[in-house]
Amino acid sequence: MSNLNFLHSGGNKVTLSAPDSNPSSDVTLKLPNADGSANSPIITNGGGALSFASLKLPSSDGTAGQVLQTDGNGNLTFVNKFADGQVISTVVGQRNGQFSSGSNSLVAISGLSVATPTPESSLNDHLIHVRVADLRKSADNAIQLTVHRNGTFWKGIANFLFDTSSSVQQTDSIGATFLDTHDDSSSVTYQVYYKSATGGTIYGNVGNSTSEIIVQEIKRYS
Repeated sequence: MSNLNFLHSGGNKVTLSAPDSNPSSDVTLKLPNADGSANSPIITNGGGALSFASLKLPSSDGTAGQVLQTDGNGNLTFVNKFADGQVISTVVGQRNGQFSSGSNSLVAISGLSVATPTPESSLNDHLIHVRVADLRKSADNAIQLTVHRNGTFWKGIANFLFDTSSSVQQTDSIGATFLDTHDDSSSVTYQVYYKSATGGTIYGNVGNSTSEIIVQEIKRYS
């Protein structure tokens, strides 16, 4: 291995060494023609020409889990990966096309089920948005909508009573938003269920609308 030595007047030297393994071809690196600014890294253009980048790196390392952030003027700093209140992840479940049930027991609505990713932190919260579109009854009826959490009843969305006249075929959409503050360290599955109070048929997504459940992981405020 070849070395290039620079001898200091004090007797010690600085050595530049060739790579440990033999390059596949000759390598030529062209140094910048001037010094860069403080904390500016050297970059290559991929053709051997080196220059000082306009980006300025922090003068010291950050803490575990932090990421680099720019101020838009080339100054980089280490910051926490997520800020309080920031949306970390979003998962969406949708049900397209009409569905129906006459069951007076809670039935899961196909498509309105989502499993969240493993939380970035067990201290984070989940914000759940639910919209069940264009519900219609076949007769006098009441509709109960609920959200289940990991297979267990968690929240009631609505116990919605349609017009008492069986000749009136009303159509309406129902929505709700919930905040889940459980300290979960693993993924959570949310599902939307519904049932008919009388056993009369309930229709959803009448007119081929779309129902959905949206779950967002939110960085909890410290």
